[in-house]
Amino acid sequence: MKLDSSGNLYPAIATREYPQIYRISIALVTPVLPALLKQAVKETLPAFPAFHVCLKRERFWYYLENSDKLPEITRQKDKGIRPFPEKGLQFRFLYEKNWIHLETFHALTDGTGAIHFLHAVCYRYCQLAYRGLLSRDVLEKRYGLEGAENIRDAYQSFGTKSGRPWKLLKKSPAFRICGKKQPQGNVVVYTGQLSLTELKEACRKYHATVCELLTAISLYALWQEYREKAVQSRRRFRVAIPVNLRPFFQKKTEKNFFTCIPIEADPEEYYTLERLIGEVKRQFSDKCSENYLRSQVAGQVTGQQSLVSRYAPVVLKNWFLKTMYRYNGYSTMVLSNLGKMQPRKEFASCIIGYRCVLPVTGREPVKIAVCSYRDTIELTVTSNLAEEKLQETVFGLCARLGISMEIQKTGIGGEWPAEKKSGLINQKQFSNRRKTFPCYSLLSN
Repeated sequence: MKLDSSGNLYPAIATREYPQIYRISIALVTPVLPALLKQAVKETLPAFPAFHVCLKRERFWYYLENSDKLPEITRQKDKGIRPFPEKGLQFRFLYEKNWIHLETFHALTDGTGAIHFLHAVCYRYCQLAYRGLLSRDVLEKRYGLEGAENIRDAYQSFGTKSGRPWKLLKKSPAFRICGKKQPQGNVVVYTGQLSLTELKEACRKYHATVCELLTAISLYALWQEYREKAVQSRRRFRVAIPVNLRPFFQKKTEKNFFTCIPIEADPEEYYTLERLIGEVKRQFSDKCSENYLRSQVAGQVTGQQSLVSRYAPVVLKNWFLKTMYRYNGYSTMVLSNLGKMQPRKEFASCIIGYRCVLPVTGREPVKIAVCSYRDTIELTVTSNLAEEKLQETVFGLCARLGISMEIQKTGIGGEWPAEKKSGLINQKQFSNRRKTFPCYSLLSN
């Protein structure tokens, strides 16, 4: 099985330090029972051919080979996100208390495909674990398997004959956040649980969507913290927004089908948050059009359709893809909005929360993932920087808009001191070095 046009990129750019693996999690009402989770995965996996594969490398391409292996299913330990073996399955399940985590190599699928698979596994787990809570009709059916067999490459109809894909993708270099990294490859994760009702009130005030408002907040935090350095470097702030292409082009697939749109701010301009929200709304309007998205996808696909690309050895392809990735220009930050989580109503009473953690890279050391469920929006900021002022400013700006929240800080990887593993939430004055305002601040244990 071939990798899709996005999936071809990830084996080329993945490293042991930055393995391009993301984590999506579901919280249940009771602690996870490992034996039932293993049974649920074993019974569900055959229906998802996009996952039941091993990554192999041949002379000209990486490819996916069908497998009868079962994935790793273990208790979550604070040892970070580990790379997958090159010839093994490219996903794993972890459990911790009442959380089920799915870690996936991005070459397999995007967030939409991963959520579909995770939902199917969790539905089957709930049928096994909560027999007394579910009706007989619910126990007898299988859920979440619709469209699981669809593994076509939805990108392939978007190629162009221009022969110069870099001209379709070329962007000026973005400002890069530099600084001292966390020791021993550690990653800091700030998780904020925000009131969705209050966030929507703020959105209505500025006539913006949730994604537009959070993007403006992220850019404004960058502008506040790094304006002077960005002006000196003569580079703009850029937040990359992954966009699910399925609803735009009416295509269904369990593999990757997304592109990223760049939302930018000029550090030499003077912004208020309100002005920046207006600028972000304008860019979203321009770049979420079908024509713009089609040109973005064409740039991704065309380079891989050329004869030189198709028949060059994989070593040269990796070099070419890495070069194209650099030529395209990195972003300052990534913000991925997975949207509203909507489990089937039959199992909604068993699920109490969702979470997503994105992998950082050397050039994009801060990434934000967003998802909502019921009246809570989960905002997860991942960073490998030693300095944590940007995360504090992001949550502080949310607080200034009247959005109540709870914040937890955790560490991934390395040997964390005990006081850094978790945080306690306390309501008091929170300072971002410019203004003092009410917020929920994090106090280390």
